[in-house]
Order: sequence, then structure tokens, then C-alpha cells
Amino acid sequence: MCIVSSIAYLLTSAVLLIAGLAVWQLGQPSAQTDAAPLALTAKDLVVVAGSGIRAEEGVQVTPASGSNQAIIAFARHDFTAEDYPYLQYHLTGSSPDTRIALYWRSEREPEVTRFTELPAASSVVSLEQNRYWNGRLTHLGLSIQRPAQEPPLGIADIRFSPPSTLLLLKSMLSSWTGFEGWRHSSINFVFNSAPNPPLSPVLAAACWMLLALFLYGVKTLFFQAGGNKHWCAPTLIALVLVPWLLLHARWQSNLLIQLTHTYHQFGGKNEEERHLAAEDSNIYRYAAHLKQEVLPPHPVRMFLLRNEARDYSRLKLQYYLLPHNIYNYGQYPMKHYLHEGDYILTMGEIPGLGYDTGRQLLKWPDDGQVHALRLDKGSLGTLYQVLSATGNTP
Repeated sequence: MCIVSSIAYLLTSAVLLIAGLAVWQLGQPSAQTDAAPLALTAKDLVVVAGSGIRAEEGVQVTPASGSNQAIIAFARHDFTAEDYPYLQYHLTGSSPDTRIALYWRSEREPEVTRFTELPAASSVVSLEQNRYWNGRLTHLGLSIQRPAQEPPLGIADIRFSPPSTLLLLKSMLSSWTGFEGWRHSSINFVFNSAPNPPLSPVLAAACWMLLALFLYGVKTLFFQAGGNKHWCAPTLIALVLVPWLLLHARWQSNLLIQLTHTYHQFGGKNEEERHLAAEDSNIYRYAAHLKQEVLPPHPVRMFLLRNEARDYSRLKLQYYLLPHNIYNYGQYPMKHYLHEGDYILTMGEIPGLGYDTGRQLLKWPDDGQVHALRLDKGSLGTLYQVLSATGNTP
């Protein structure tokens, strides 16, 4: 009997929370609109990067040869973002390597392109909490990253909708049940599959549990017949345990999906192939290019410079360049430590650091400069070798 009553309290708590959410949603200024949903047909989806085949309701898109990216522009985008805060879409052929992001520009920021990552599965996504989703849109579309050898990705039933309680509930359910990816803190926390979710699953579970306990307490203290108040231990345990177990099931489901994705990405591959399949494969390829084609085979002394401090890319490039002796700190060279034959590797753009090709001078603020030969220039960095100290200024 206690277990039955605990189920009743949990159901009542859920109904009250949903009803309260509906009342709150109806009271929002953004809900006072009569705008009709904006449904995009196959004619509204323009493949501007990669190749695409129009289907009955959408497109099937494949990245261009030699690339892993495809871009779809939406022909219909001339609307105010706040009026359509919910995005719905249906995907077929999505794989563990698929990455999808919505991009847009607005009249408020005509030169800035904003991105928000989307779940790589059919979903309903709320954009209300994204502070950049505002103003009249001038550009809108999808950026897709996936291996070119994968089957085409089908995209259909794309729809932007005005606020509604049903869509709010659907977006919350999609966010709570969709695969969220694995990160360093996933071992201890439950997140959402979509960015900027309307409500965290942990907070929702806590509210659900506390309201059920409150209802049970009110019933026991004020409406139980007789002077002897009887507390049912199984009911109290169930009211706490059921929400927690659902959260744990969500975490465990995400872990099992990640296990499948990891096996798909790395299973059966040797060390070289695993590095090439990893998310930072561009760093590995760049390091391999330097070690195999530019640097000598024996270990050398190198200064690794970057505008940011010790970020991931900087540390990972240092790791991949081993066994070379890497000094990994600072934005600019420390001239009194440099010797002829040392190497300087700059990652990305560093303000104030420039190279005079004609005079073979690497310059930086405070009148610092050193004679250096530029050996290699790529998308991730530029490699120099320090020349004779003759002519170098302190």
C-alpha cells in the first residue's frame, strides 16, 4: 500500500509541476503571439558546401571530397528570432562522428556569425535561453561535420515555431533524454544534450522529489485520521529513490551510448589510426608534418609560443612533438635564452609578433628582435630557426 501511495504522490507532483510550468509559460510576454510555425521545405534548403540531393521533404547531404564539412543555407530566414524560439528537425543516417550547429546573423550584429551546437539526432531545441538569438535574421543555416566516407545525412521536417507549452515540454524531454557527449566532468554530473536548456534534469528531479515529499507530509500531518501520525518508511524511501534512480539511468544510458561511439571511433585501429580518428587529429597531423618533413631526426630545443596561456592545443602539440625539448611558455621569445640553431614555433596569431621576410627578422614589442629563418607556415603555426647572433639586439 505504501508503494502505491508513493507512486500517487510522484504522479501528483509531476502533474502540478507541469501545470505550473504551463501557467508560467502562458504568462510570458513572448507567448503572446499569433505567429504560425515556419516550416522549411526541400526548396528552402540550399547546399552551399558539399553535395546534396533533394528528397521529398528535405535533403540528403554529403561533405565535399577532401573535406568533412557541409553547409546548408536556409532560403527562408527573414524573421525576428524572438518570435520563433523553438527549432524542430528530423535526421536520418546520423553517426557518432556527426556534429551539427545552427548558424545565423542578425541585423543587430550584421558582421558576426553566431553558432549553437545541436543534438545530432532528431530533436526539439529551445533557443530562448541563447542570448544571441534575437533581432531580425539575415543569414540562417546548418553547419555539418562528418567523415566524407559516411552515408549521406538526411535532414527533413525543419520547423521554427513560436512559444508553446507543448514545445517547451518536448524540448525539455529531448534535452534530458538525448545523448549529451562525454566530457571530463561527466563522471560526476548529468548535463543536457542541447546547450542552454530550459531546465536542468537535476533541478527538475529535485523539484519533483521535494514537492512529492511536501504533499506526503501535508497529507500525513493534517489529513490523517486519528491523533497518532503514521509515517510509512517505504513511501519516504520511494519518494527519494525514484527520482534519483531516473537520474542515474539517464547518466548510465549516456555512458553506454558513449561506449558505443568510442568503439566506433577507435575500435580495431592501431595507434596511428587512433590518433588520426581523434578530435584533435589536426594537431597530430601538424606535429607529424613538422617531425617528419621539417625538423631534424634528433631532438632539438624549441620555444613554443601562443597568445593564450597553457591551453589544450598548446599542451597537446608539445606532447605530440616529443622527444624534442620544448619550452612551452609565454607569447614572445626570451632573447637571453636563445641560441643559434634553436627553433621557435608560434601557434596562431600573436599580437605584436611579426616577421620581416627580407631581413629575416622576428620582431616583438619592447624592441625585441632576433634573426630567424622561417622554415614552415601552416594553419596551426609557424616554425622559425634562430640564425647567427650577429646583428641581434638585446
